[in-house]
Amino acid sequence: STGQEGGGTTGNVEKIDKDPPVVEASTNATSNTIHIKASDGASGIIGYAITQDTNTPETFENHENTKDLEVSVENKTQNTTYYVWVKDEAKNISAYKEVTTEKVTGLVKGSNLTFEYSPDDWTNETVTVTAKVKGIDLAAKGYKLQTKKDTGAWEEKAIQTFTANGTVYARLVDSTKQEGESASANVDKIEKEEPKEATITISGEIKQSSLPVTLKAEVTHADEKSGVKIEACKYMLNTSNKTLGTTADVYTGGTFKQNGEEIELKPDNVGSWYLHILTIDNAGNAKETIKGPITIIDETHTHEEECKNYVTKSTTITTTVSVSNISEQGWDESKGIVYRYFTCNYCGWRGGASGATMYDLPSSMSHTCTKYPTTVTEWDGTYKCGYTEENVYKISY
Repeated sequence: STGQEGGGTTGNVEKIDKDPPVVEASTNATSNTIHIKASDGASGIIGYAITQDTNTPETFENHENTKDLEVSVENKTQNTTYYVWVKDEAKNISAYKEVTTEKVTGLVKGSNLTFEYSPDDWTNETVTVTAKVKGIDLAAKGYKLQTKKDTGAWEEKAIQTFTANGTVYARLVDSTKQEGESASANVDKIEKEEPKEATITISGEIKQSSLPVTLKAEVTHADEKSGVKIEACKYMLNTSNKTLGTTADVYTGGTFKQNGEEIELKPDNVGSWYLHILTIDNAGNAKETIKGPITIIDETHTHEEECKNYVTKSTTITTTVSVSNISEQGWDESKGIVYRYFTCNYCGWRGGASGATMYDLPSSMSHTCTKYPTTVTEWDGTYKCGYTEENVYKISY
């Protein structure tokens, strides 16, 4: 017999896919996001997975079928190694691609971070500190700058204000609040304490013969923190012990060029004087020191009578003296009287007395002598007190 072969048909089997998708080498990551880029030329990619070990995952995140996959996966941990996988429609799974997330960039003062101070010198007011990051594209990295002061909370701002000395901190955080290493700087030029009292040593003439008297004062200022701003320090000499305060304009006596300087003072009247010293430190704090009283005493010596030097010397004066040099004569027979004659030994005067008898005659008589010798005590024009000045002013303090 004759057999008859039946007719047949042929067709292509086109849906067999045995080639796994490929995770491209361009896969990268930030501190918390992994960017996946993969391709599959056959059945197409339908899912992806990220693991922290190399064991093939059993579950995948679904994705609409695509030949070229680009997707970003967020909320990952910084500085961690992950493994990226993709799966295609034919259930082929790619080889893993290892990727490590970045560590949030740490800040290093003087390298990628600077702190700017305003003011940047000593002050008794507030200080603002501005943190500035350099060399890092914060937007591209998804970072934000945070700062804080001392033990306070972190804030997303670059500026911190200090009313007292302290420490400022700065760091970067990513969108999931993962932080990088922080940097810090000290605020240490705020000083609100007033300077110490000035040390004042007075020296001068103990005696002077005219006003104004001249004395000198050595002044040493002191401040334990910012130091003395010597060119701003001033002084004033007046007759009041009331404080002048710390307004520099009222100190019109003079300024200082160096610490420990000796200044010259010229009080121009007797009485009590007071030296007012204004000390100013480099932060602007001020302190008044008062030295006094500095007393100017008028001890003018007027050379009273007891100060004079007297000497004794011989001289002759006119005075009444009694003379008794007797020179007798006999009776003056013509007159019937007797005379007794006297002679002054000093001037030679001669005179007599008469009587009826010799017994009536005096034994002496007086007369005014112009050459009577005597001694006198008189001022010799000098002073035994030793003072020669007409005026003497004494300084006490």
